[in-house]
Amino acid sequence: MSSRPSPQTDRVVAVVEMLAGAAGGLSQSEIARRLDATPATCYPTLAALERAGWLRRHPTRRTYALGPGLIAAGQAAAAGTDALSAGRALMADLHRRLGLSVVALVPAVEYATVAHLVVDPHGPRPVATLRVGDRIPFHPPLGATFMAWQPDAVVDAWLDRGAQDAADRAQYREILPVIRARGYSVELAASLDERIRRQVGAAAAANLRAQLPALLCELAAHLPHPADFVAGELDPAATYRVDSLSAAAFDAHGEVALILSLRGFDADLTGAEAAHVGAALRTATIALTADTAGRHPPPRTPENQPQALATTGLCLRHADRFGRG
Repeated sequence: MSSRPSPQTDRVVAVVEMLAGAAGGLSQSEIARRLDATPATCYPTLAALERAGWLRRHPTRRTYALGPGLIAAGQAAAAGTDALSAGRALMADLHRRLGLSVVALVPAVEYATVAHLVVDPHGPRPVATLRVGDRIPFHPPLGATFMAWQPDAVVDAWLDRGAQDAADRAQYREILPVIRARGYSVELAASLDERIRRQVGAAAAANLRAQLPALLCELAAHLPHPADFVAGELDPAATYRVDSLSAAAFDAHGEVALILSLRGFDADLTGAEAAHVGAALRTATIALTADTAGRHPPPRTPENQPQALATTGLCLRHADRFGRG
C-alpha cells in the first residue's frame, strides 16, 4: 500500500537537502524560489527547523545553513554502517592502486544512498555529479548489483518499476545470476550517458538534490535494452565501453551492507581487462565482508557458485590502461 503524499514533510526534506549543497547558505526568499513556493509558506518550516537546531540563521546576512542539530544524527547514521566505517581505508587503497574513483553506496529496498566518495577531481571523468547523501533509485537497469542478491519477490517488484517488456524482463533474469556468480556487475556507458550526466549535473549545480531520484528514474526508463547497459558474460577478446564496475559487501546476515563502485574509465576495456579490475574489486569486498564479520550468501544452485579468485601477484596499477578517475 502506497503512503499518502505529505507536502510538509517533503518540504522539510527538500530544505535540508538543498542547504546541504549550499556552502554559503541561502536566504528565505531564495529557498522559497527554489521550492516554487512563497516565503510566507516556507517560514513555518524554516522556523521549526531552526528551533530544532537543524538550521541556523546568520545574524546579519539572514541566510540559513545546516545547524549543529544534524551532527549527532549524521554521526549515528555513519556509525550504524560498520562496512562503511571499515571500508574508507580500503576505498582509498583501491583508488591509489587502480587510479579510479570509488563510490560507496548504502542500499535500501528501493534506492541506495551515496555514503562516501574517493575521487580524483583532475581525472578524465570525475564523478562530479555525485555527492554524499544523494539517492540513486533502484529503477531498472539501475540497481542490478543489489538485485542480483535479492529473493524473487524483491526482483519482481524491481522489474515492475521499469521493465514491462517481457523480453527485457527475461534478459534481466538471465543477467542477474551472472552477476551473482561472477561477484560484480559491469555497467556499460549507454547512448544516453552524456545526456544523463548533463541533466543530473544541471540539477546538482542548482542544488536541487531532491529532484535527482525522479530525474534518474525518468532517464532510466529511456535507457536501451538490459544487455546494452549491464554486461552479462564477458568475452575476453571483445571490447567494452565500461562506465562502472560494482560489487557488494555483506553483513552478518548475508544481506548486502555496502556496494562499492569503480568509475572513471577513460578508455574502452577488453573483457579480460574488465575481469582483471573486477577481480580486484571483488577481492576488496570479500576482505571487507570478513573484516566486519559478515557472511557471504550461499549460492542458490551449484552451477551459480562464485568462482574462486586467483589474486596472488595481481598487478593492480595499470594507470595507462584504466585511467585515473
